[in-house]
Amino acid sequence: MKPEVSIITPYLDAEPFLLKLIENIQGQTFKNWELLFIDDDSSDKGASIVEHAASSDPRIKPLRSPTARDEISRIGPWFARNHGLKHSQADLIAFLDVDDLWHPQKLEFQVGMHRRHEIGVTYCNYFRFDHSTRNISGSRIFPSSVTYSDFLSHNPIPISCSMLNKTLVGNGFEATFLEDYCFWLGVAQRVNDKKIINLNKHFCYYGEHLKNRNKNKLNSLFHSYHAYRSAGFGVIESCLCCVRWLIYHSLRVLKGMFFRKFEGFKTIDDHLSQLYDL
Repeated sequence: MKPEVSIITPYLDAEPFLLKLIENIQGQTFKNWELLFIDDDSSDKGASIVEHAASSDPRIKPLRSPTARDEISRIGPWFARNHGLKHSQADLIAFLDVDDLWHPQKLEFQVGMHRRHEIGVTYCNYFRFDHSTRNISGSRIFPSSVTYSDFLSHNPIPISCSMLNKTLVGNGFEATFLEDYCFWLGVAQRVNDKKIINLNKHFCYYGEHLKNRNKNKLNSLFHSYHAYRSAGFGVIESCLCCVRWLIYHSLRVLKGMFFRKFEGFKTIDDHLSQLYDL
């Protein structure tokens, strides 16, 4: 049977996260999926974990990025994601970073939304959590819907929160530092009359650990400028987008200082057990 959703997860030396992620996806209430793991030159035993899981669950597909490639293709997950897209079979695509997790009903709600409506992209809110304790450390709530103009100041769709029609993928990801932002700028340009809709539920858990904390916002601004240029914007338009970026993130920091809404859940395990009516 053809899978209805292709989940694409690149990984690099991610042995500590893989087993929990596999168990998390196998616990989804929606079952007709394929999980494409793309080993991006790992040196640990992560590939063995994936292959062992695949031996008992044919929905799990181990892949490996080609070893004969240039150095640019080894920077970030963009090449591995494209390799996964190339091998995906489903008409709906979902991305999941190896250190993130999903609520068990995420796929069920998103697939249902895509079946019932003329929608190009669905996404959800997320909780941040500490991998060492699984305690919730923060929350992100996004607008109920977004349009192309929203992408000109920031990236409103974290990659692990999303699902989209494969027809919107285009050429996939580019070799840039903010490859996901460039990807969404392209998707937003192609979406046309199809909608980009939030499920308005916290169905994703963004994992925090030593390797992904303390991101430099000035570096992000610099790379955002290059993302706008890669999307075909002129110098002046790209600079205006950077001004919007500064305003948006400044307001976000101020809001975070005064509002902390975790919806009464202390750990992600508390929330994982919370089931919702369709």
